[in-house]
Amino acid sequence: MPTATEYHSHATSLRLAGDMMGAVENYKQVLALVPDSATTWNELGTALRSLGRFDEAVNCFRRALVLKPDLADAYRNLALGEQLSADNSELASIAALVDAADLAIEDRSTAAFALGKALDDAGRFDEAFTTYERANSMYRTARAAAGDWFDAVALSRQVDEIIAAFTPDFFAKIAGWGMRSEVPVFIVGMPRSGTSLVEQIASSHSRVSGAGELLHIGQMYGDFGPPIDGHRPELRWEEAVIRRAAGGHLQRLREIGSDAERVIDKMPDNVFYLGLVATLYPQARVILCRRDPRDVALSCFFQKFTPGTVGFSYALADCGRRQVQIDRLIEHWRRVLPLPMLEVNYERLVADLAGESQNLVSFLGLEWEPACLEFHRTERTVVTASSWQVRQPIYDRSVGRWRNYDRHLEPLLRALSSAEDSSNPSAFDDAERTLQNEVIVALSAAAEQYRAGDLDRAETLYREVLEKVPQHPETLHWLGVIAGIRGRHQDAVQLIGRSIVVSAVRPDAHFDLGYALQQLGRVAEAEAAFCNALTLRPDYPAALATLGSMLLAGGRVEEAVGYFHKLVAGGAGRCCRPLRPRQLPAAIGRFARLFGQPATYSLAGSGIPIRVE
Repeated sequence: MPTATEYHSHATSLRLAGDMMGAVENYKQVLALVPDSATTWNELGTALRSLGRFDEAVNCFRRALVLKPDLADAYRNLALGEQLSADNSELASIAALVDAADLAIEDRSTAAFALGKALDDAGRFDEAFTTYERANSMYRTARAAAGDWFDAVALSRQVDEIIAAFTPDFFAKIAGWGMRSEVPVFIVGMPRSGTSLVEQIASSHSRVSGAGELLHIGQMYGDFGPPIDGHRPELRWEEAVIRRAAGGHLQRLREIGSDAERVIDKMPDNVFYLGLVATLYPQARVILCRRDPRDVALSCFFQKFTPGTVGFSYALADCGRRQVQIDRLIEHWRRVLPLPMLEVNYERLVADLAGESQNLVSFLGLEWEPACLEFHRTERTVVTASSWQVRQPIYDRSVGRWRNYDRHLEPLLRALSSAEDSSNPSAFDDAERTLQNEVIVALSAAAEQYRAGDLDRAETLYREVLEKVPQHPETLHWLGVIAGIRGRHQDAVQLIGRSIVVSAVRPDAHFDLGYALQQLGRVAEAEAAFCNALTLRPDYPAALATLGSMLLAGGRVEEAVGYFHKLVAGGAGRCCRPLRPRQLPAAIGRFARLFGQPATYSLAGSGIPIRVE
């Protein structure tokens, strides 16, 4: 019988993969064995909330707080569903957590976000804003300590690069390169601009599947790099490469959407990658969500996002600076993008749900279905911060919400106007910028020493970074890798585990954690870590090879062969390029090189023995 740890690892893996039903069942198995695990009750509640089972979720959050009254995240989860009253005793309990000096700053900021939400719901707006300011200040400090800064200057340069690269001449050159499929649909814009609501309405149509916020396009763009002269990306912008990439990505969408005629990726940041989208899919549709920027900024400022994802949200001025750059990029796409684009205005959608929803369905090339007006009844998994809101009938209390806080918005309004030059470095905190530059230089030097094989010097440099930024995820990760190379696998687990707590979206970190756990004989946890790596990057060669080998050694032959087939036939190369058997040593070479040990793989039924030294 599996242990509680094994059930928990599997539940986490399923949750990251989007299988909330499977996660719920495994969390329940954990609680059957360890009924007093407050964190598991909280995680179970989160999974249930994603499925729209709100009453059950609330009971789980309340149970977690009975077991662990200082579990700030359970309070925040209750607040997200408007389940915290203005009862003075409950608010006092949360306020005590905000002030608790012995509580981690991450937990204190979480409690402050929960308290701010409860005060906002109660109409105590000035108190709410003061609390949200404190929450964001603490969280920004915690994220800066982890190496997570928002750099408006770098963002401006990124937008400049995109505008320079994706010109009418570029799109004329690549016309016809990709796959002519109408399946992919992309919802883009600023976070909290109505993207989840638009996806929920569209996904209520019988021929549409909402896939949530997928990482695929951003990862692919990272592989290709911008098509600029002098830039040498890992993948070349060539027709054959683009077509293979489109085919692999389209297959993923079909797997997610089953037989749906339209599959929606609602990752807002795909607005940066629409040039790649147009190259991959000349018949894709783009839905641009717009909302009053004052409401967008406040909604972001009032929300505690997953670490490492929305770094601009911790200051209203940064929210404004990012909005300015997104607007600049959108204007460029309007001029040059050879794709159909529909703008959905949040305020108009709320005022005329029927008319705007019919326009949306028509844009998707589908016949109208009344179920789209009953979007709140649609049963599907929603894992974003809007999971509660999109399951409520349409309401207008979020329109013009900024008026409740207008006396606090001066920094935002200045950033949104021409009064501030967001390209001027003096507009930002000099101390943060100096620290960021020092860390970048030190990390570059450490990586150079690591590549040269001088592990002692690399470790020294990484530890110097850690002294400046105690929770820097990349530094913790590489110190863990070095510990693994030296056979200190317990240290590797501890360091890489800390890295993942800070930033859980890096597949390499999950892979390296899995290897260290495997060396310690913690096979179930290692499997979960490798699965997490593949959730974040399904075509990860080393994870496919290593997990397949581990399963084979455990006698799970059929599962192992499935991973090996993905490795050999089409899932191992970046963007799903086919991998020939003779290429396998290179594909899994990183596994051996990272830890300085030989690795042997024998693919059952394939006749391909492999040894990497």
